[in-house]
Amino acid sequence: MTGKSSSTATTPKRKAPTSSNQKGAKKKKKDVDDEESSAKDEKVEDIQEDGSFVSMILKHEKHPKHDETIVFFERRRKISSNSDDEIFYSVHGKDAIFIDKHFSNYGSFKYHEKKGECDKDHPYIVDGVRYAGLPYLTFRPALYEQFVKGILLDHRKRLEIWADRKSNYECIKSASPGNLQSFEEIIFKSDTAPGIVCSIMIKQDSNERRVGIAYANTSLRIIGFCSFADNNQLAVLDSALAQMEAKEGLICISKNDILYTKVLDIFARTDIMCTELKRSAFVRKPTLEADICKLTGKNNVENPEFNDECVACATQALIDYLELVDDRHNYSYFKTKSFVIQNFMKLDSSCIASLNLLPSPNDRKKYDSLFGLLNECVTKPGSRLLREWIRQPLTDQSQIENRLDMVEIFVEEHELREEIRTALKKIPDLDILCSKIAKFKITCDDIIKLYACVQQLPIIKESLEKVRNEKTFNEEGIFFSVLLQLEDLCAALIPKFPTLVHTSLDLENATDHSYRLNPNLDDNLKEIAEELSESIKLLDEECKRVQDEEALKKEELTLVYTKKAVYMQVGGKVANKFNNNENYIALGGTKQQFKFTTKNMMSLTENYRLCQEKYDACSDNLLYHVKGAVGSYSQHFSDLRDALAELDIFAAFAEVSTRSAKPYVRPIIKPLDAEEDEIYLINCRHPCVEVQDGIDFQMNSCLFDRSSHQLHIITGPNMGGKSTYIRQVAINVILAQMGCFIPAEAGSIVSIRDAILSRVGASDSTSRGISTFMAEMLETSAILSTATNKTLIIIDELGRGTSTYDGFGLAYAIVEHLSRITNAYTLFATHFHELKVLTEDPESNRVCCKRMESVLMEELKMLYKVVDDDETSVNSNNSFGIEVAKLAHFPPDIIRVAQMKSKEIESIINMTEAPIVPQNTKESTEERAKMHQALCKFANFDFTNKSLEEIAQFLQTHFP
Repeated sequence: MTGKSSSTATTPKRKAPTSSNQKGAKKKKKDVDDEESSAKDEKVEDIQEDGSFVSMILKHEKHPKHDETIVFFERRRKISSNSDDEIFYSVHGKDAIFIDKHFSNYGSFKYHEKKGECDKDHPYIVDGVRYAGLPYLTFRPALYEQFVKGILLDHRKRLEIWADRKSNYECIKSASPGNLQSFEEIIFKSDTAPGIVCSIMIKQDSNERRVGIAYANTSLRIIGFCSFADNNQLAVLDSALAQMEAKEGLICISKNDILYTKVLDIFARTDIMCTELKRSAFVRKPTLEADICKLTGKNNVENPEFNDECVACATQALIDYLELVDDRHNYSYFKTKSFVIQNFMKLDSSCIASLNLLPSPNDRKKYDSLFGLLNECVTKPGSRLLREWIRQPLTDQSQIENRLDMVEIFVEEHELREEIRTALKKIPDLDILCSKIAKFKITCDDIIKLYACVQQLPIIKESLEKVRNEKTFNEEGIFFSVLLQLEDLCAALIPKFPTLVHTSLDLENATDHSYRLNPNLDDNLKEIAEELSESIKLLDEECKRVQDEEALKKEELTLVYTKKAVYMQVGGKVANKFNNNENYIALGGTKQQFKFTTKNMMSLTENYRLCQEKYDACSDNLLYHVKGAVGSYSQHFSDLRDALAELDIFAAFAEVSTRSAKPYVRPIIKPLDAEEDEIYLINCRHPCVEVQDGIDFQMNSCLFDRSSHQLHIITGPNMGGKSTYIRQVAINVILAQMGCFIPAEAGSIVSIRDAILSRVGASDSTSRGISTFMAEMLETSAILSTATNKTLIIIDELGRGTSTYDGFGLAYAIVEHLSRITNAYTLFATHFHELKVLTEDPESNRVCCKRMESVLMEELKMLYKVVDDDETSVNSNNSFGIEVAKLAHFPPDIIRVAQMKSKEIESIINMTEAPIVPQNTKESTEERAKMHQALCKFANFDFTNKSLEEIAQFLQTHFP
């Protein structure tokens, strides 16, 4: 694109829509450089572009992938003749409207025009709104980071940065939700999960579907492999993607294939961006293994999953898409990892969302999610690893016990916990630093951060060595392993790395925590350093002169050094002395701080700038060799990051366990194949609810065994606590299998579960194009097809999305199927009180009925206590919906009519006393067998690829 001559139209005002999911976007950025305006004061700058630029934008918007991509244009302008160009950004067309809607709330646009194509007579139209030209917005770097994180992480869109290069616009940076390499430093400033991109290959074998996944975490330099067999619903794939926390998926499935819709549906549920590649991208090349070896620095790929053809083809597409082999800085810095499905409890996207395991954009408080509650980590890598542990509870008893041993050590050794957490607070973000080492982007200041990290290493090791008990001497335990690892790291890093730092960097002459190479490394560098020191001395003297002349205290006047400029700064209280004073040159500022300089200082600053440039030019080659030397320690710092992140999590678990008003306890763990399979949670609590303000939480126990407590039917009034109860049981099991203490009483037992499956909450899914009832059926179908007798199932009010009779029929059939066929431990919360008759059936003797206790006097009072439901009348109304409506202050007329109609319907029902469950006869047994066969067909029925007529025909045939 060439030429920039004509300009823009006037600025019309309009009210911008507000954002619903960007909490931090409208807040002022706290740590903004003084020279940048706050978000509130941003203005739309005039940009001159000709008609060809408008044509370029309009053409770009017609591209099929434009809706998934936001484009920023990097621009520069001169502030003064002796200053560097100031960078700002612009966004145009539909992208400008998107930014205005979701982030900036500017309330105004400016316009580019192209006569006859995009002007007042030929308006630009988006969503029915007419614009008098191509709208655009501008913003400065103060907002840049917020926009980048919001676009990539929250809205899951691609982002491209374009810049003018020799009168042509070129893309200089690009990223997608799964490939964040270009923006790692911005993304890593929070504990947000790193971007993971998954490449998926599905192959139909004779009797099963084989799924191969290759995934990459480019931030942590990990390539992972996963292989498994799956069912028609691809339930295992759903769970695997959710547990990997994938942000982007690569596929090559024909749109005519029934798998295409299923995979897109999984992507929609798990909020994964879909990237479709050509089939040729998934063809394995002869050089694939050699390419992986280049990335890992090893002689071969040791992961057995890599031998699966589906995995290999997926890996080929992955490394080509990310262009990993093209960047030599990636060589020897990656490591491979096997993701073995059987090693973790399966948690699908529905379960993770319904149990609030991870924070969502709508969370208002830290404790709204389990992650928020447990995240007492003091390091960024610890917080990121915690997300992984929550998504991937363990299924191996010995690994769980080893984690529990570590938590118990930190619970019992309060002094150790405090010492470790104090030392960890001084550890920098090793994820960022390891990434910079790999990319050769490490700076002198970053090397000092690594130096500070190494200084804490002996302190942490010595603190651990002071603990002496049977758990610390267990050679199979984590404590012993971590201690050995720290000893090895101390031997590898000390004193070699500190010596490298002292030799390479000038630690004595650092200014404002800004470090340079040691001038003694080179004679020329030493000479320039002397000139630079003299320049700094003269600047300091000029500042002291001003301080003395104006009779200022030392703390009232500050000399500020930046890379290209030096100026003086005073607080707002004394700014009047310098503003409009002919002896000083004002440089602007804020109400709190005023910046200025003098003619002499401007001359000295120019000399300082020239010395800086000479110093940087002379040190560039030397710095390259220093970076190489630091890079030789990359693997050691990567291992240190992993060890310290684990220590951070164990200390955080102990902190949460001991800080609670009622301390958490260590659960008794039984293996997955235990003969005495039971779950016994004594007076357990919901960890996130009990910490809310004003909550006096009611503890409740839960017993699962194979004698008479396999399936719990839980009834009770609305708002009685049914949903909270079934969730707290599931969360306690997850905590136990994560290796954390649980909010219960001592003696609580957890037999390991292979999965937790949930059907909680009823809402439609507009983005997926399905109704409330269809969402229920899809999730229930997945439960029936994937649950085993080692699964924990929680179901909340199944069947309320359709008519009462159909809903009850489905609920009855499913409960009976789960209790007789699946044999999974199940919590079934319902308002169908008639389901209690299942406890009377001799063949369903493992079903028990519980209810949430309440008292109805003048008004309904919830006791939130789970008790045995031994009421004999199955038709008694225990939901108290009308009483809850009274608590919600419904109008009295509506309450009166509701009571009248409720009594009428109840009288009609009582007139027909036909038993809900027929007697056990040959006919009834055959009828039940037919019903279970129908449910099996229901579990395997492909709802996603059938029309409404086909679904209706199926239900009428099998559920007449």
